[in-house]
Amino acid sequence: CNASNLQTKNVRLKCLAGEDAKQVVLSRMKTLQELSKADELVELCGYVPIALCIAGSLLSKAVYTEEELMKCLKQGPLDVLQSNRRPTVDTSVEKSIMTSFEALEDCEMQALILLCSFPGSFDTEAAKVLIAPCLPTTAKGQQVLILTELIDRCLVEQPSTQRYEIHSLIQAAAKKIGRERYPQLLDQGNKLACDHFISRFADNAKKYWSKDKCKESVEAFNEDRHNFEFFLQVYVERRETRIKRS
Repeated sequence: CNASNLQTKNVRLKCLAGEDAKQVVLSRMKTLQELSKADELVELCGYVPIALCIAGSLLSKAVYTEEELMKCLKQGPLDVLQSNRRPTVDTSVEKSIMTSFEALEDCEMQALILLCSFPGSFDTEAAKVLIAPCLPTTAKGQQVLILTELIDRCLVEQPSTQRYEIHSLIQAAAKKIGRERYPQLLDQGNKLACDHFISRFADNAKKYWSKDKCKESVEAFNEDRHNFEFFLQVYVERRETRIKRS
């Protein structure tokens, strides 16, 4: 697509600071009652202004209690975060995100879905492993180009050098498309990511006991601790399932 079309298709989910996010929710409520779990509520809204406004309005109209709204946000945030039955990019978080998805090529959409396998931030090496299956054999060296395209379209953020992350609401939307259009892709991504981090965990353990590599090993583990812990648990569950079936 051309540059002007790219600009109109991208919808960046700008996030607010915690206190500012809480004020947005309260500003939409008719009575400024104290929210008992305000920090958790704004986190479930991803600190995104449109999501916070909708949440505040839902509480103001007594559509949900605070507990009910939080439960629904945990189960299906995109279903809750729309303010009417005819959603637009201004009244629906899902519609806003889907607008950015419309300009993606099929391989880019699949890559985004696969990258949603990570529970948090990830590095270039991990991203390349998951993007590879989306490309033909002749284009296996183009994973970084796909990643860069997703960054340019504001669907993947780059908080620091060689580190990337996907907003929780974008993850929810991408996984929804994955379930509807590519039913095998989410499982494939989970398996690829699990195998990758189990292999890295083993390599990192070897490095820990190597001469002059202990500090480097600890730093590498801490940077991806969330991935190691998450996929070690996935590995254990997969192994237990195989044992039960045998």
